[in-house]
Amino acid sequence: MGHTVGDEVLRIVGARLRQTVTAAGGLAARLGGDEFIAVLERCTGTAELAMLSADVQTALTVPMEIGDRTITIGASIGTVYLEDAPTAMDEAMQAADSAMYRNKVPRPRS
Repeated sequence: MGHTVGDEVLRIVGARLRQTVTAAGGLAARLGGDEFIAVLERCTGTAELAMLSADVQTALTVPMEIGDRTITIGASIGTVYLEDAPTAMDEAMQAADSAMYRNKVPRPRS
């Protein structure tokens, strides 16, 4: 669809992520390309992370109207609760990245 449409998708994703995460008292930022990060400074645990992940998924799957096109995207989300993770930021980022890739693995249908 071209760079212009891709850039607009990234702007919309960033805005939706920022709105959702800010509402939860966090901070969202784009790392580069199509990778974003969200940080909750006062997270109460993995249940709160799961709720925020669901909210982000919901926000990102709302169709986007760009020009004369309707675009729907998906997202893979990895979370890490820092009280359960290594304390070095690069190790925490690696743990979240690994969790995201685990979420990408297709699950068998029942």
